[in-house]
Amino acid sequence: MTSTSAVASALQSSSPWVDRLKLATLPNGLPIWEINHHETEFLYSEIFQQDLYFRRGMTLPAGAVVFDVGANIGMFSLLVRQRCPDATVFAFEPSPIAAEALRRNTATTQGQMHVYECGASSQNGSSVLTFYPGYTILSGFHAQAEADRSVLHASIRDEANRRGMSKWLTNSAIDRLAQQKLGQPIHIACPMRTLSSIINEHQIDRVDLLKIDAERCELEILSGISAAHWSRIQQVVMEVHDQAGGMLDQILALLNDVGFEVAHEQQADGSEAGLFDVYGIRR
Repeated sequence: MTSTSAVASALQSSSPWVDRLKLATLPNGLPIWEINHHETEFLYSEIFQQDLYFRRGMTLPAGAVVFDVGANIGMFSLLVRQRCPDATVFAFEPSPIAAEALRRNTATTQGQMHVYECGASSQNGSSVLTFYPGYTILSGFHAQAEADRSVLHASIRDEANRRGMSKWLTNSAIDRLAQQKLGQPIHIACPMRTLSSIINEHQIDRVDLLKIDAERCELEILSGISAAHWSRIQQVVMEVHDQAGGMLDQILALLNDVGFEVAHEQQADGSEAGLFDVYGIRR
């Protein structure tokens, strides 16, 4: 196993974001470049411990081709490479600081790794990312201040309940904590790519698993897959934001129409935020 000190000395970068990253160690011993430690803990729990993306029959064959859309610092990509060392991973992350961490965290893994510092959408072009430096996993191209705070409120309440502190946490205190965690948003112009343009660029004949976690961009991302390419995708797992209602039904119908057996479940702390996990396996 590569040591934390070895990774620190081996990976140098001229990125202007380099000083904002910190090197830590995951509970399983893997070194990790992180932005905010509380996010690292959350992602590790969700991805490694709860196995969120490999429920409902999701599997990885030998030599799997995986699309990791909304990769953040690369936690899911690391899990894929751990379970399938010869996998080829295409990871998409529009935030410069998270993309820098993603490149570092996956630089020493085996197999092929393609990192795209861009967002995924219905067409190639550019868009403006609202980046929350204190809570990067809520950053997105369709940021909604109230809705984003609601997501964070639910997370804070869930954490307080787990720690037996909920009776001391007032609504105003939750709101202050949420604002502190989000920080002052930064607006960043980012390139956008369709998934079909990547499939064409690399002449990909199959995608064994398409994972999407992209903060209200889910339908746009799926719209960037051409009709000719859907048959190449074998499994889909994604987080869906359905706070206003309707988005979940649209995505389930689309996946059903293009040949997937679909299932979904509401996230344990996602009722207030309208968060669902969707799983699709090609029929």
